[in-house]
Amino acid sequence: MQEAQAPPAALILLATHNGEPWLGAQLESLLAQDYDNLHIVIRDDASSDATAATLESFRARSPDRISVLDNNASHAAGIRANFTALMRHALTERSESHMLFCDQDDIWHRDKLSTLLAVLPDTVTEPGLAYSEMRVVDASGIAVADSFSRYQKLSPQAPLQRLLVQNHVSGCACLFNRAALELAWPLPPEALMHDWWLALVTACLGDIRYCERPLLDYRQHTQNAVGARGYGGRYLWQRASGDRGTGLEALYRQALALQTRLTERGHALPPALGSFLATRGLRRLQRWRALRTAGHTRSGVLRNLPLWLA
Repeated sequence: MQEAQAPPAALILLATHNGEPWLGAQLESLLAQDYDNLHIVIRDDASSDATAATLESFRARSPDRISVLDNNASHAAGIRANFTALMRHALTERSESHMLFCDQDDIWHRDKLSTLLAVLPDTVTEPGLAYSEMRVVDASGIAVADSFSRYQKLSPQAPLQRLLVQNHVSGCACLFNRAALELAWPLPPEALMHDWWLALVTACLGDIRYCERPLLDYRQHTQNAVGARGYGGRYLWQRASGDRGTGLEALYRQALALQTRLTERGHALPPALGSFLATRGLRRLQRWRALRTAGHTRSGVLRNLPLWLA
């Protein structure tokens, strides 16, 4: 008889910073997952509230399932730096085959991990990533929208052509394998966010799968690092003006870093990457026509303004 294969080991990478109001509920949801072969590693980014005490309480309660990394920094370095440190730890200090990013203020549905593992491509040698839909809730946990994608007027599934100009893979909703992490590491300075960069390298050489069922409650409050604000008003102005570093030149720099990464690792460049970089330096109207022809557009007319106006 063939010996049964052990279920994949999963590592949850939880980044915290002044998360006292929500952290306990999130940790409870992680410990309540219906998948047992998991470990939670947490890195706090210089919190000034009771986050550290909450983490120690949960670590003492479940020392075999929770690890808290030492971080003696006196000043917060930000969400990207925090997750980057967690990625480094996963790559150099841990052996789990699958990883998940985790925000401190969400609530995971009980079957989030097991469902994403079932969706993820069955490979360990090629980069693989699976991500789910999210339910948007307010600070009290009351539902605002059953679908983050519909709420934001986004296309949840999009090819590399669009991913180069608009990220549709939320880090808190995804699961990825070690091959994807190895390809993404180290994050270059040009990478706009850790989750976007991970999705880009995986889309170039591996497989990305989408689960249309919401597998977490995406909590919205006044301290969200990114958040979901609906498709209107303030959100549209931020995107149209290129706020948060999503202007066209920043996208070109990220794409050039992607080209460098693939070349250095000995991989062929996907046509979509070449067609996007070929538009750099063109005059405005010519560039916009080339971007549209090649499919390098965002969901929603107004989201494309930075690509047109740059």
